Amino acid sequence: MGFFDKNNQFSMNVMKTICGDLKEADSHLVNMAQKTVKEKLAEILLYLHDIFEKNEDDSLKIQLSRDELASMIGTANERWIRILYDFKN
Repeated sequence: MGFFDKNNQFSMNVMKTICGDLKEADSHLVNMAQKTVKEKLAEILLYLHDIFEKNEDDSLKIQLSRDELASMIGTANERWIRILYDFKN
């Protein structure tokens, strides 16, 4: 703790960063808790599209199982697959 006592500006920057990260995480959790499964799936798909590289055929360079995606959304496989089919149509 002596380091933080001697470096007040650094300590304040660390605290601001941690608080900002915590606020962002809290906001994300609240948003995900209040959204429908359809909205969650759309948000996750857009997030993955923005984060991961694309193959030549514009597919994402990522391997997720159906269970992993269902876990990210917080629903059963059958539910998100049905919604994905609705998106396609």
